[in-house]
Amino acid sequence: MVLKDIAAKIGHPMGIDDYVSASHILIKAEAPQAAPDPQGAPKPEQKPDTEKAFAEAKKKIDAILDDIKSGKITFEKAAKEKSDDGSKMREGSLGVFPRGQMVPEFEKAVFTQKKGEIGQPVRSQFGWHIIRVDKTGKELTGPERAAALETITRQKVGQKVQEIMA
Repeated sequence: MVLKDIAAKIGHPMGIDDYVSASHILIKAEAPQAAPDPQGAPKPEQKPDTEKAFAEAKKKIDAILDDIKSGKITFEKAAKEKSDDGSKMREGSLGVFPRGQMVPEFEKAVFTQKKGEIGQPVRSQFGWHIIRVDKTGKELTGPERAAALETITRQKVGQKVQEIMA
């Protein structure tokens, strides 16, 4: 059932080209939260400035990309030192994952980029990403693809059971 759901989401049965191994650098776009008034309600004029946060994150990601492209820093070192997510502990590696698991903007970029290419910054709901494709589906072994699918399937089985029970 889970595999059918994945196939429905991506529009076709899973195939060898529906897997990728990739790395990224994320600069989160976090707008400061508005302070509540003395009665506890946020003031309308104090709503977080999300677009300003995205603009600031874009400046940071562009500077990182420039440093990588100019050779001042490697992708791995930049990920380790500058990324705002847990993948920095793995030098930006997200490992192997199948299509249909990432947010649409990220997924579109990762499945259209060439191997080894460091793409232009991609905006998602989380902030700005610099993505590098490490291996395409054809370069991954059968066991690597199977392990990635098993991990996703295991995660989704609990959700599916809850759906059925509801």
